[in-house]
Amino acid sequence: MRQKRAAHTGHLDHLNLSGLWTLRAFDDRVAAPLQGLRDVADDWKHSASKPHLKDIAMPTLILHARNDPFMPSWAMARPEEVSPAVTLDYPEQGGHAGFLTGLYSGSLV
Repeated sequence: MRQKRAAHTGHLDHLNLSGLWTLRAFDDRVAAPLQGLRDVADDWKHSASKPHLKDIAMPTLILHARNDPFMPSWAMARPEEVSPAVTLDYPEQGGHAGFLTGLYSGSLV
């Protein structure tokens, strides 16, 4: 984020990056304000798809690993929260959107 701020001087200079150790803190102090939103709760409310899952009419598969480090399993949609057109598949392993394990796992590079 520091590199991005340096590359976009004048746009991100106001961001306080100290102590950003969680995604919640980052979304609260960086992502939400950059989108013109009030705070992390406002950001997550606007980006959440869960409230719309009951409206899906086209056959849809939701594939979500239970060990996703960004989205805890307690937040995953339950069958009663989706339309009959939605199939939920929650494997135990898989991580998040192709994140790798091994040498670079967990790095911010």
